Amino acid sequence: MQGTGFLIGSKDRRRLILTCYHVVAGSAYKAKLRDEYLVQVCITGYGLCSGQILLADDERDVALIVVTTDCDGLPMIELPNLELSDRVVKKDMELVMLGNIFMPKGVIKEPGTSYGKSKASMYHNSLVGCDILPVSYVSTPGTSGAPVFLVQKGSSPEVIGMHAGRVQGTQYCIPMPVIEESLRQLSTKKGFSIPEMIEKILSAACRMK
Repeated sequence: MQGTGFLIGSKDRRRLILTCYHVVAGSAYKAKLRDEYLVQVCITGYGLCSGQILLADDERDVALIVVTTDCDGLPMIELPNLELSDRVVKKDMELVMLGNIFMPKGVIKEPGTSYGKSKASMYHNSLVGCDILPVSYVSTPGTSGAPVFLVQKGSSPEVIGMHAGRVQGTQYCIPMPVIEESLRQLSTKKGFSIPEMIEKILSAACRMK
């Protein structure tokens, strides 16, 4: 399956990429090494990299990938990390999604943006199985896993969620509290902030062979 992901941390040639579980669930294959799952990650404008799935949370539709090799034999370039925000999103806040726009037959048109608003505060949806944030922006196939930013005048955009799909005719994203809860499965201690937790996960990833 094709989708979008975004970089949330990097250290010592390791890159953490956040995306949706359903993006990687159908394309992962078992590796002989420790029975872990591998996927291919395409970095726009650079090439294909091998990625290893660290977290596959089907209940919250969250997956975390660590890129552990160079892209197409070239040295890993420095890429900006997106910071995850713990800001509470309420109804009618301005949002923008940044994702890969796919056309029919799997052709990637270009990375694009879609503007909209939050249609309500996050709430539990029994069909999805977790809390979701309903949104009004427009998405296309391939945008699952895309970062969703809160846009406010006078401040930098903040990642407040991850686009996931549509349920009961409403598009939605996975809000940051749900993503944070999912990532905490990789942490042995409680009480870490999101940046501290990502740093701990990165440190563990750097010890991987």
